[in-house]
Amino acid sequence: MTSNQKLAQNSRGEIDFELEAVVAKYIGLDSRGAYIDSLSGLEVDEVLKRFSLLKYGHLASIRYFAIEICKMASKSIVFKNFLTTARDNNETVFITSPGIYNVPSASNVLLKESVSLLNVMCSIEGMPPIKIMEQARLEESCPNYAKSSIKDRQSANQTENVIPSIFKGRSVIYIDDVYISGTVAECAKKRLIEEAGANSVFFLFGMKIDKEVVQSTDGKVEDKLNRYLVDGTLDGLSNVISDDFTTTQKTLRDLLIPENQAGLSTYLSKLKPRIALKLYIAAMQNGFRERWNGIYSGSVDILENHLIKTGLIGSDRLISDKYIILNDND
Repeated sequence: MTSNQKLAQNSRGEIDFELEAVVAKYIGLDSRGAYIDSLSGLEVDEVLKRFSLLKYGHLASIRYFAIEICKMASKSIVFKNFLTTARDNNETVFITSPGIYNVPSASNVLLKESVSLLNVMCSIEGMPPIKIMEQARLEESCPNYAKSSIKDRQSANQTENVIPSIFKGRSVIYIDDVYISGTVAECAKKRLIEEAGANSVFFLFGMKIDKEVVQSTDGKVEDKLNRYLVDGTLDGLSNVISDDFTTTQKTLRDLLIPENQAGLSTYLSKLKPRIALKLYIAAMQNGFRERWNGIYSGSVDILENHLIKTGLIGSDRLISDKYIILNDND
């Protein structure tokens, strides 16, 4: 990239989807108001079910989007040119995502699955492997960001990320599960180039929602898509919380909301103890008892008391030795 190109990229902020992005699925609406693939016009019910499951850490759905991203990336001339330029300039290529605050978001887990597949492609193409370099998030985004209007998204203070200094003079791939209004991705682009000093940035998205759809819902389409299959109730979460899932921020936020407290003990009694412990450890990692004015503290107490009864937590509230011998059937 020439200095003039870099200056232009710095000043624009917005993403040129023809030159610097790959999208697995473009989502629009037909004349009846039904969601469709905006390129082919085909229905996307299965895609949107997968997306809803992805947000809650369903591993098969994470793999689905990772494969779709890799398929599109392998067909993209501009993506291969991005990698080739970095290789010819002897630059390491890093891949990152929205910052992580201990417990991952859907984008964070999508990164790790996607980079494995992308590196298979790199090896076949004679490219050096892409390296993961996450950004630490000092504060999580607000719990209801997916419900934010376009105006609120544009005016929201982006949570502060610690951007690795090693990005300076390197090429960076930024991956996210969905592109809605562009606020998050465009802020990331600006910071990666202006603050971190990255030479170039390329974007990978699981889905991009048509501008008309975003405007017709005033930006709240993300919440609708998140709940396309999993609605946040305990019954809905039963579609996800199983052997084939990893804990995400959204899983915890929906599981531990005050509205679920009445049925939480019964719900937990149906889970394998190791899964309940997995949820508890994640909740404690992200401070769910103390943060957000304690709105989740009652649910965390119920989860903790359940695990004390199973013996996985001792009377001192620390993880017991039983954790060592847990297996997949527990």
